[in-house]
Amino acid sequence: MFQSPPPAPDADEPPDTVQDRRNHELAMLAGLADAAMALAMAFQKKALAALEAAGDPEQHAAAVAYGRAFDHSARTVRQCLALRGRIADLDQAVRRKAAEAAEADEETVCVEIAARRTVAVKAVKVAIDAQKRPPAETERLFDQIDEILAPFDEMIFVTQPTGLIAQSLCAALDIPVDLSLWRDTVWAQEEILLRPRGSPFEHAPMAAEDPAAKPP
Repeated sequence: MFQSPPPAPDADEPPDTVQDRRNHELAMLAGLADAAMALAMAFQKKALAALEAAGDPEQHAAAVAYGRAFDHSARTVRQCLALRGRIADLDQAVRRKAAEAAEADEETVCVEIAARRTVAVKAVKVAIDAQKRPPAETERLFDQIDEILAPFDEMIFVTQPTGLIAQSLCAALDIPVDLSLWRDTVWAQEEILLRPRGSPFEHAPMAAEDPAAKPP
């Protein structure tokens, strides 16, 4: 019987050097903003004090110089904060895109699981129908397919060959497998070509090698 894929082994992931560098850069910007803010407040006090005491052009010039130094420091604060904001917006956009990509991948896998489950179940039903059982017994076997699949992780439909799943279900239902019933299907032809491990077609002859395919 097929088995659910084993869980991935725990492993220590390597440190996210990109995020570490980004965090370091943000910390540096925060430090610069704090330092510039401290200078701005100091220059503001000096400018106000010099302006109040200004009694001649030289003292007034000193007050103006302190004012310009305050403005320069305040502009540095604004630049640091703006840059931190842009970095935060970029990080948020990257996380949003990563989440959207992960969601799209999950939807793709769900669609593939549903499609391959349908194919595998249809193959088993074909094998059941070929037995020409009474309708009530046939319906009972159909119902048992879902019961047998219930305990298994749905990822089997993307990790195991369709033929292996169908063959295993038939074995669980005590239904003999006649590969000729499936051979002309798209999935069987694919497995005949690719030879996935575990497929009942893994060692089957190619169509051109099949004596039944040759004219008498």
